[in-house]
Amino acid sequence: MTLVDNRADQARAVGRRSVDWARRVVREHRALFGVLLAAAVLRVAVAIAYAPALFFSDSWQYLNLAYSADPVGIAPSRPSGYPLILRVLSLAGSNLGLFTALQHLAGLLTGAVLYVVLIRFGIQRWLAAVTAGVVLLDLYAITLEQHILTEAFFTLTLVVALAVTVARPRDVRSVAIAGVLLAAAVTIKTVALFVAPVWLVYLLWVRCGLRPLLAGATALALPLLGYGTVHLWRTGSFGLQQAEGWFLYGRVTAIADCERIRVAAETRPLCVRSAAEREGRSTGYWIWDIRSPAERMFGGNPDAHVSDPDGAQLTARANDVLKDFSLAVIRARPLAYGQLVAADFGRFFTPGTGFDDPDIVTVTLPARPREDWVFEEARVKYAPSYVPHVRPPAGALRVLQPWLHAPRWLYGLLSLAALLALAIGLTRRGREHVPRRREILLLSGSGLVMLLASAASTAFVVRYLIPALPLLAAGGVLALSDLGHAIARRRGRATGSRPAPPGPSPA
Repeated sequence: MTLVDNRADQARAVGRRSVDWARRVVREHRALFGVLLAAAVLRVAVAIAYAPALFFSDSWQYLNLAYSADPVGIAPSRPSGYPLILRVLSLAGSNLGLFTALQHLAGLLTGAVLYVVLIRFGIQRWLAAVTAGVVLLDLYAITLEQHILTEAFFTLTLVVALAVTVARPRDVRSVAIAGVLLAAAVTIKTVALFVAPVWLVYLLWVRCGLRPLLAGATALALPLLGYGTVHLWRTGSFGLQQAEGWFLYGRVTAIADCERIRVAAETRPLCVRSAAEREGRSTGYWIWDIRSPAERMFGGNPDAHVSDPDGAQLTARANDVLKDFSLAVIRARPLAYGQLVAADFGRFFTPGTGFDDPDIVTVTLPARPREDWVFEEARVKYAPSYVPHVRPPAGALRVLQPWLHAPRWLYGLLSLAALLALAIGLTRRGREHVPRRREILLLSGSGLVMLLASAASTAFVVRYLIPALPLLAAGGVLALSDLGHAIARRRGRATGSRPAPPGPSPA
């Protein structure tokens, strides 16, 4: 009896300590928990208003890839990391509501990780909570989480990978985990591949050591090599996808004036001879519209021949021809191409909703059910009970959305602050003023290279901005903090006072 009583007392003591610890954490970080509560309420409201999920044309393709093969299907136009996540989640039942609920949870976790990273580097709790709140209360991001689309899981995976890296950049296990997570992000959205060089530069800059560097590079490379091998086995082509030529063709067609440039004879049908015909066409038109020269020449879009007996050869040839044509256009008109890329890159930071963006519906809460995005054949096969609905409080959410979304001008200012801090930190005299320049490079640099890659290979699309926002926010706030402390130190020298230094850096 005494032994039982002792165990009961011990259990009660552990319980009290746990409760005390939880109360202390909530009290110390009450600003974050307040933001998380508001963000959770918004997500519950969106989930109720648009249950069980919102669909875009890509959504049905992801479901098709998730269920059309074991363990997952392969498509030329997109990697299969997200469909694999859906397939794994389907082990608990093919429930669209479960998918979107977990995507909303991923959004909340992303904000919490962002807060932890900022706190670790000495940012004041209130400012870290405000920064996390700007990301967490973004109704564009929340709308994407309600879609069957990649962004929520992709953003969380990428943010956690970089957070683990900056937390312990010299620890072999941590860097290896970060490498695996970064590879997973690449299989969800290939744009994360452009983050890899920034990540490796960061590891070299912090002098992580040979073992962590090799562990990280190996952990990054092996999953991608494995994916590429499976892709080779399924399609006859090693890589992550087979549509980079198509997307680049969509990017350059606006400047593909074949009267002024020389291209291979076999690619002449890809030219659009009339400037009027090129005017006002989105990049997506040249890839997915049945009237585009590429679709006419190759008998369909990038995914058209997947089921054909000789589909692998047709797909590979179309991709190669389009890539050669696009590169010829870029070589002939590099300045025009640079202007296109610069213009679309700048649009990521220009105020406005981007209603000329063909994907704007993915970040816009609808007033009526989107019947036009329901593909009947796919619904019958993969979601037979799905019927799009719009319920209260949809009206209130639509009123809020113009005010609660990514303030692109703000992220532009944060990006400029990061670039300024890096420029100062690269000088010998400026290093002491920007102690967290390495982390600024990793976070802001990763966000910026993803946007630049999107502008260079596809186009401006609002939803492409969303995964970069937590990175730009974190890097920008660190930069502003370092610049602010540098200004305060200079003033302190003039007055004889000594301001507190900025937070720690692992380097």
